[in-house]
Amino acid sequence: MTAPSTRRAPRRETLNIRIRRSDRGLIDQAARAVGKNRTDFVLDAARKDGTRAYALDVRPDRVSMELGANDRRVAVTYGYDGQLMSRDIRAATGVPATPIPLTDIDPGAIERMARTARRAVGSKGLADVQYALLSLEPKGFSLYLAPGSDPPYVIADLHGRHLTWPGRH
Repeated sequence: MTAPSTRRAPRRETLNIRIRRSDRGLIDQAARAVGKNRTDFVLDAARKDGTRAYALDVRPDRVSMELGANDRRVAVTYGYDGQLMSRDIRAATGVPATPIPLTDIDPGAIERMARTARRAVGSKGLADVQYALLSLEPKGFSLYLAPGSDPPYVIADLHGRHLTWPGRH
């Protein structure tokens, strides 16, 4: 006879946020309306509204990104000191873009591209990088190198692999 399984659900972490009492009441009311507790309601909302990338711009002094889902977009800019520099929440308008799921973007892609560019085109690696941009079509990253570099930029997929550049045969 085998012993009964004593598997436990993974322990949850604590998240503390500062909000107005009226906002907390609004969250609780909305959670009750859909039959969820506050935690599950907030987690579901985060999964729905921030799971797709429309833009990513990485520069030496800041990172800007536009995330969204359905009919809303959130654009934020952070300085490298972690300071929120700007935030804009708006309805999605114009020609619908095909976003990239965040899970498809490799966090190490930009560093991997810089290492490969150092070997392939003789750049100085991350020291030569001016900025990196996310491209929706084709899906991938453009890594812009220091002024005077030849080539001026390199392109790779969302994992920082399959590096190419203008004029490459």
